[in-house]
Amino acid sequence: MRLLSIKLNNFRSYYGLHELQFASSEDKNVTLIHGAMGAGKTKLFSAIQWGFYGEEEYDEQNSTNKEIMNSIALTESQNKKSSEAEVEIIFGHDDIKYHAIRKFSAFDGEVENRDSFTLLKAEGRGDYVYIDDPEIEMNSILSKELRKYFMFDGEKIQNYSKSGHEIEIQRAIKGLLGFDDIEKTITILKKIEEEYNRDIQKTTKSRELQDVIEKVQKLKKDINGLAERITERENQIIQGQKLIQKLDKEQSAISKIKEHIDRQDELKEKLEIQKNNRDSLRSEI
Repeated sequence: MRLLSIKLNNFRSYYGLHELQFASSEDKNVTLIHGAMGAGKTKLFSAIQWGFYGEEEYDEQNSTNKEIMNSIALTESQNKKSSEAEVEIIFGHDDIKYHAIRKFSAFDGEVENRDSFTLLKAEGRGDYVYIDDPEIEMNSILSKELRKYFMFDGEKIQNYSKSGHEIEIQRAIKGLLGFDDIEKTITILKKIEEEYNRDIQKTTKSRELQDVIEKVQKLKKDINGLAERITERENQIIQGQKLIQKLDKEQSAISKIKEHIDRQDELKEKLEIQKNNRDSLRSEI
């Protein structure tokens, strides 16, 4: 995937229409975005994720549409008027150009609870056609689970090397390779097998065959129970890892506060020394 451009309309702090062209040539393919704190750098990053997946951050609680729409645009929608929040991303993938458009409206100060997602694909001479299942197509290009390893906050990159994160990486790779569909197929086949075995037990007169089927079913049940326990442990590891990350952030914040306190105490001591020097000079004068 190669990002080509993005348009934002009334998204978060971006009031009105804003457009950015990404560097995409062979020799100039890096786009540097800079600005003061609060200028909207992080929100631009969030807009890309929201435009593709309807979620701003993969590890944060999903925001409501009322929070996403620019507050000025939301106010302007009052008195029987309407406003629209929209993100449009043009990108290339496998030599095909796509338009991804996600938007929702507000009317009379109230926002729509759901947003619409449209994905267009260029064909032939450049004419665009609608993709019937845009969410599925988008996930086939870059799955929602795997996106965190392509689009992430640079400050969080160290989290990916921490213990326990390999489980999430495995799940993301499975999603990209289509293992989810394979696992669903296996589940369906298991149900068919269970029905087939029940039919055999009902119709067969061989007690020995019935005993074998019962033993196999019991072993499968035990295996499924163990698999569920493994999945439960994996989820606990992931939750534990997220808790550790949260505690690390809090510890970092506490350390910074302590540094400020120590610096404050140091400045107070210097100020007291300066006051004493001033008093001494006054006495001499």
